[in-house]
Amino acid sequence: RGIVDTGAASIVVPSRLSWAMGLRPNTDAPLAELHIAGGGILPAKQYWAETVRIGDFRVYDVAVLVVQGESQVLIGQSLLSRFMYSFDGDRMTLSINTL
Repeated sequence: RGIVDTGAASIVVPSRLSWAMGLRPNTDAPLAELHIAGGGILPAKQYWAETVRIGDFRVYDVAVLVVQGESQVLIGQSLLSRFMYSFDGDRMTLSINTL
């Protein structure tokens, strides 16, 4: 589960969840800066997830940023761009379809 953030370039996960996703710590992983609301910057490491599942759909080779500490999972454009999606604002639900 996560928060859909159409303004986020990538999926963002806290390091504690990265193991569950199969993302193993790697000192060679590229460093990235995650710009957050309010002007803050968090250091992150960029990984590529072999597979990410959202509902009944599977997506392959998805960019994921891993941040230290407590963070919400953000579902960003590295996953969302692979779907057609819409929101029902009254109920805040996400509907997705394959491209």
